[in-house]
Formats: sequence, structure tokens, C-alpha cells
Amino acid sequence: MSPLYYIFKVHGINKTYLEKYFSSVKWHDFMKKNGDTGARADRFSIKADIFITMPIPVPTGKEQDRIGNLLKLLDNLIAANQDKVDQLKKVKKLLMQKIFDQEWRFTGFTDPWEQRKLNEVLVVHSGRDYKHLSKGNIPVYGTGGFMLGVNDKLSDKDAVGIGRKGTINAPQLLIAPFWTVDTLFFLIPQKKFDLLFIYAMSQQINWKGYDESTGVPSLSKKTIENINRFVPPIREQIKIGSFFSNMNNLIAANQRSKKTLIIAIFIIIKKEIKLDNST
Repeated sequence: MSPLYYIFKVHGINKTYLEKYFSSVKWHDFMKKNGDTGARADRFSIKADIFITMPIPVPTGKEQDRIGNLLKLLDNLIAANQDKVDQLKKVKKLLMQKIFDQEWRFTGFTDPWEQRKLNEVLVVHSGRDYKHLSKGNIPVYGTGGFMLGVNDKLSDKDAVGIGRKGTINAPQLLIAPFWTVDTLFFLIPQKKFDLLFIYAMSQQINWKGYDESTGVPSLSKKTIENINRFVPPIREQIKIGSFFSNMNNLIAANQRSKKTLIIAIFIIIKKEIKLDNST
């Protein structure tokens, strides 16, 4: 271990209980009162002979075991849920790579893909300031997603949102009616091109590779319009777009299951711990 760390053995205490205690903030006050801050704001130290005088609340051995096991169980539940979402995202990424590289094709589709500039596939529209509008039910989107609701729309057609400035590598599916701010382009498909396919394709484009700025990342209409991509006939576009839309829904469903997980955790806690009626 680095000399920046203390290593110590424990006696007469459950290691998991102690680990979870140090994962909390309960011991921070002792450190602040008894430690030293160095010249750098991110450096903090405490002498070993002072550290070992830290008072730690220690219940009976049986209760230590119960507390340690409960918190470990909750950690495992949360990790398992996140791992499932991460694995689904990895599968989606692999599938997108294979399909858009045309290594894998859906059964029944053999027609060649054609190379096209994006200006043949879609129309790039600019966002606008919304501050003159009143509050309403029409969503306003920025590069970070939904912002607020207003009383007017900028588009009555579904589109794909791409950042003009700032976050340029996070495509969004925008369902009309909507408004976008001036830092977010919205891309509307040309005739005979499928929106969900364009949304999937936009997630495969390395937008940062088209960054035109030495400072804040930025894109221009012209840059987007001149990007070349291989595009299949409309029937296969619809198949690909629908497939990845279902993948997105599956990932979203598993992310939403975190709410179910929270309820399950609360049930476990309530079963194990005495809570007053206000908790």
C-alpha cells in the first residue's frame, strides 16, 4: 500500500460493520477537529496515534452482524440492478456497431446500402430563444434534455435533437410538438427516411470528431449536412429503427425498475429496523 494510507487490523468488531461505518460521514467531524490540512486544499492528514483514539459507536456483536449484513445486502441489490442496465447498454452498443457496419443483417434483407450525405436524408433546423413565450404544456429541450414547458411550438414534426454547442454527442428523440433552444439543432427526416433509423444512426456518429471549436464543443449545419453515411432502403430502415427503439425501451424499463428496487429496499429496512410512524 502507498504510505498515504494507514493499515490496521480489527479485533472484537465485525469487519463489514466497520467498513460500512467508514462509508458513512459519521466520522468526518472527528477528522476535521483532529486532522491537518496541507498547503493544497485537497490534502488532509491525521497522525496515527490520534486516528486510533477516534470513538466509534459499537453495538453488541449480534447487532453488528445484522447491520453489516443488511447494508451489504442493499449494496448487492443496487449493484446487481446497475450491472443489468450496464450489460444491456453494452449489448446495444455491439449490435449497433455490427448492424451499421453491415456485418450483420436482418433476415430477409439483402439489398445494398447506399452512401448518402446527411442533407439527402434529413433537414437541419436551428433552435431559438424561448424567453418571450409564456408557460404552457409544450416541452422546451436543451442539450441536457427537457427544460420547461411553454405555450408555443417550434416544430409539429418528430425529430432528432443534436447539440449545436456544448453537449454535442448526446442525440435526443424529440416528440412533437416541441421547442428547442438555440444550442440544440433538430433534424427532421426527408421523405422515404425513417425517424427511428435516423435516431439510431445518430447514436453511431462520433459527433466529437466533427467538433469545430478549440474551446466549447460546437457543430454547424454545414458540417452535419456534409457527413456521409451508408443508408439501407426504407423497409430495412424501419426494421432497424424499430429494433433499437425496443432496445431503448428495455433499457429504460430496467432503469425505471430502480424505483421498484427502492421500494424493495424500504420493505427490507422496515422489516429489519424499528421506524416511527413519521419515517
